[in-house]
Amino acid sequence: MFPAREVMPRKAAEDPPRSKLIHGDFQKTNPYILMHLNPFLKFVSTITFTVGLASTQANAINLITNGNFETGTLVGWSSGDGISFVINDDSNDFGGPATQTAPINGLFDAFSIQGGPSISILSQMVELPTDIAQLALSWSDRIQNFGGSFDDPGQEFRVSFYNSADLLIATVFSTDPGDDTIQLGPHPRSFDVASTLSAYAGESVKLQFEAAAESGPFNVNIDDVRLDTVPDAGSTFVLLLSASALLFGLRRKMLNK
Repeated sequence: MFPAREVMPRKAAEDPPRSKLIHGDFQKTNPYILMHLNPFLKFVSTITFTVGLASTQANAINLITNGNFETGTLVGWSSGDGISFVINDDSNDFGGPATQTAPINGLFDAFSIQGGPSISILSQMVELPTDIAQLALSWSDRIQNFGGSFDDPGQEFRVSFYNSADLLIATVFSTDPGDDTIQLGPHPRSFDVASTLSAYAGESVKLQFEAAAESGPFNVNIDDVRLDTVPDAGSTFVLLLSASALLFGLRRKMLNK
């Protein structure tokens, strides 16, 4: 037999003091909490930025009047002299070879027609804000060219900005020789025009859609025209970045104490 041996009672593990739990080596004393806190901070940071960004986009201001033509008229627009652009509600037969199409969106869109060789024009004067750090032009279109091919500048669809003296600032979009002559789409298009128009902040400019038809009929549907600006965009993003930095700093502080 082995001689009897005194058994010493096992000392119970002590819980870390509360001060250690909060102010001590957080990573070593509370790996479980840390494991759940890290994803939580990342989640909160992501949500803060995403919600803020969505809020910024929701606050975009469309500078265009009647850009979706849902008034059933061309109010806010100028359509040139004589036959040029008209309202399409899918009930009118405008003649010519074009396929009659439903409005791109909603009940109405604008449709270009010609009575002979001409340029169909649809334009609107727009007053730009003093701060145009963010400015986006967008629209949707269908294109039907019956002039055989595209030709610059006599047989094409183009979108341009002009200054108050009616001098060309820039052509944002135009069809090119070799493009498909029938593009029923519809085709949504979007362009960042902040740098293009930055020199005209606080002034009025003219947005102009042109369907040049020198070789044959040229029909274009236009809808959902927008010129969006976001006010105080810089301060909004500074606030979001500050919130993210605060959360990141909180995490580092907990890890380093």
